[in-house]
Amino acid sequence: MQILRICLLGGFNLMYDHRVLTGVNTPRLQSLLAYLLLHREAPQARRYLAFLFWPDSSEAQARTNLRKLFHQLHQALPEADRFLQADVHSLQWRNDAPFSLDVADFERAVAQPGSLQNLQTAADLYFGDLLPNCYDDWIFPERERLRQMYAETLERLINLFEGERNHRAAISYAQRLLRLDPLCELTYRDLLRLHAMSGDRAGMVRVYQTCVTVLRRELDVEPSMETQEAYERGLKMAEGIRLAAVSQPRLQPTPGLNNLPLPLTRFIGREHEVELVKGLVLSNRLVTLAGAGGIGKTRLALVAARALTASFMDGIWHVDLAALSDPSLVLATVASVLGVREERDRPLLARVTEYLREKQMLLILDKCEHLIEAVQSLVEALLSVASEVHILVTSRVVLGMTGEVIWRVPSLPTPDMSQRTLQEEGAGSGRELEEILGQYTSVQLFVDRAAAVLPTFALANTNVHAVGRICQQLDGIPLALELAAALVRLLTVQEIADHLQDALQILSHGRSTALPRHRTLQATLDWSHVLLRPQEQALFRRLACFAGSFTLEAAEFICSSADFEPAQVLNGLAALVDQSLVSVEAAGEATRFRLHEVTRQYARARLLEAGEEEQIRNRHLEFFCKMVESLEADLHGTLPPGAFEHLTQEYDNLCAALEWSGYQAGNILLGLRLAATLTDFWELRGQLTAERGWLEALLRRAGEAAEPTLRAKALRGAGKVAYYQCDFEAARMYFEQSLALDRELNNRLRMADTLSRLGFLFVIQENYTAAEPVYRESLALFRALEDRRGVGRVLSELGYIALRREDYIQARAQLEESLTLFSEPDDRYLECRARHFLGHVARLSGDYAQARAHYKRACLILTEMHNTWGLFYLIEAFACLAVAEAQWERAVRLFGAAEHLGEMIGAVMAPIERAECERNTSAARAALSEGAFSAAWAVGQAMSLDEVISYMLEQPQ
Repeated sequence: MQILRICLLGGFNLMYDHRVLTGVNTPRLQSLLAYLLLHREAPQARRYLAFLFWPDSSEAQARTNLRKLFHQLHQALPEADRFLQADVHSLQWRNDAPFSLDVADFERAVAQPGSLQNLQTAADLYFGDLLPNCYDDWIFPERERLRQMYAETLERLINLFEGERNHRAAISYAQRLLRLDPLCELTYRDLLRLHAMSGDRAGMVRVYQTCVTVLRRELDVEPSMETQEAYERGLKMAEGIRLAAVSQPRLQPTPGLNNLPLPLTRFIGREHEVELVKGLVLSNRLVTLAGAGGIGKTRLALVAARALTASFMDGIWHVDLAALSDPSLVLATVASVLGVREERDRPLLARVTEYLREKQMLLILDKCEHLIEAVQSLVEALLSVASEVHILVTSRVVLGMTGEVIWRVPSLPTPDMSQRTLQEEGAGSGRELEEILGQYTSVQLFVDRAAAVLPTFALANTNVHAVGRICQQLDGIPLALELAAALVRLLTVQEIADHLQDALQILSHGRSTALPRHRTLQATLDWSHVLLRPQEQALFRRLACFAGSFTLEAAEFICSSADFEPAQVLNGLAALVDQSLVSVEAAGEATRFRLHEVTRQYARARLLEAGEEEQIRNRHLEFFCKMVESLEADLHGTLPPGAFEHLTQEYDNLCAALEWSGYQAGNILLGLRLAATLTDFWELRGQLTAERGWLEALLRRAGEAAEPTLRAKALRGAGKVAYYQCDFEAARMYFEQSLALDRELNNRLRMADTLSRLGFLFVIQENYTAAEPVYRESLALFRALEDRRGVGRVLSELGYIALRREDYIQARAQLEESLTLFSEPDDRYLECRARHFLGHVARLSGDYAQARAHYKRACLILTEMHNTWGLFYLIEAFACLAVAEAQWERAVRLFGAAEHLGEMIGAVMAPIERAECERNTSAARAALSEGAFSAAWAVGQAMSLDEVISYMLEQPQ
């Protein structure tokens, strides 16, 4: 039987038939599922659940939210009706369903008779707090209840193992208890006593130093007199026991032995990564966690190792190599941690390999990048004789050994703070933004570390946007986030975010207890840079020209030089990837590479020092100008296959190239070429304000220096952008200037195109007298040129004139004639416009089924083309159709969704279209109560674009 396995402790995980399910992927969805699971004994009233999850919303809105959330949950679960039961009043998890729940397993194990084995089973089932990334109010008492059960289980295990004089096992459980509450002095005293009874004086010192550090940092107090006295007594006891037992061999290995340092701060997120590393370590004998400095390799390794203490009978031993500068000391350091001493007649390596030969052990070699050759030699010697020893390495540089499994530690997930993305995620208010951003582990880490230095700090709607910017600008690098968080005692988060363009300077105050090369971002990058060969350093600094990710082709063109052939770039990139300075991203058919933002800032500083910035940025501009021209849309706005996706991937680089062209007088014309070629792409993206600014500025600066063909093209593009923003006066000026130049050049195809655009501009302003002669000339030119698509386009726009004059017979005839001219795949957009207009004709003629058919076809084409500007107008068309059919709530939702999309992309509706939409909106408002209208409008505004498209394509009820 297929069983649904649900894990809620320590993070969320869902498996069905040995397959991981990823559909339940938001904290709110996970919280609803958890609530139904933990209260599965009885049906849960919908009204109560709506209030519980959305206490600040109106009842109608809360119930709507619940209905949507439950629908998402139902869609995400396979064979959902086997597990979920719903009626009009309640929801319930079916208790007879084939599922397993880790919380239930834990509670059952705790309830068993308190034998040692049962208690150990219970403790091993508790992988962490209940859904640590969920913050709904209901979850806090449940989380605390389970924590208390776990704490009581650990206390009983400590007492039982201590009674059996198995102090090492008792210590491992006491360490777990301390991780639950790092401020509990009673647990520190238990650990001091247990280490003392083991004769482990070094362990006592480590525990006491940790106690002092944590209490000073978190509470600004010293350990109590009772703890100090326990420490003094323990030191004396440990020394006596050690001397008495020095000749006694250890008879039996004890699971749980380790020297893993206790963390001083909370580990945030990365539940999936921890599980992945655990699996890699158990399945492979040599695993390397690679990554940039500050990415969190050591912390991840230690957290994963703590979860594996029961898997290695002879323990887990951590060897920190950061402080070593002499490679010859690597072996001695490992031997010291293992307690292996050199003998006069036997080499130390032989002693270590002999010691490990029969051991089942995990050895962690931490921070190895500066000692690679010595570590390679030692690892090879150990693994060749000790078959049950596993080695986990953390390093910025991989070992490059046979059998090495490399896993590159990623940054923490960060929010995309662009206005468009936030609006797509539904972040309308500060509260909504706070909830959305609070789900990101980078934000959680920043908030946690900021609260450590400023206890009053919390994520709130007044600071959430700045916190999101900080996390995005720092690429989710844990060290960078911790350094930024430490500044909240001096600066507001807004001030921190505003200064991160120079992150290396502002984040210059690091941890005083760390080695110098690990204290600050500057120091950790200096250390990585030193490890590079001269040619690798040259490539590294030149890659600073890229904004965002880049391809090998781009790097070869831009970064090569007289002494650095393009063919060598790949080898250089491979070295930089191995050194964890460049990351690799899978992106369709072409691999892409990226520098983290802080790393890019460091590389740019090196580029400036080398005096190469102008040369490299000029090549960057040249490359992307040629690339864009190879992907240019035709006169009718059709991009080549795959061009939209390619240009979207390169958007950050295109912006960087345009910015650079404006700084350099010699690059103005190249920048104008780039901007003029991008106008159709900008239309599809639906974000035009910044793009229009670039194009107009470059036109002004180029002036008469731009040759007429380029200037005409750029003016035509500026007219299109102005038209999309309903700045009709500017659009007419640009179109007429472009047309004048094309007449001088006798470029008849461009003339025909610009005339048709000018004609449609007149139509939108209801100036049909001015439009008709312009269209006649355009049509004549297209026919003389035998441009089938141009003829069809003009016919469809003449049909639109007839539509606006309410001559529906003439409009339908001209639009249907235009459709006969659109048959090729490249004609999709022109077909879409004609069908959009035909939908209007059918709707205004009362044929609603035919209108819906035309609108749906147009919707599918626009969606396939990623044309958000066209979809904005089409949503309004579907809303007007809903009004015509008296589908009032549907109409209001669509009007709300259209307004939301318009705000997101900066689209403005033409007056002729806006007047009709305003009439229809008023009709819907009159047909509904104010509460119903407001609720439907809010639902529409909260919908993502994908949800709106699905809603438009649904058959209305």
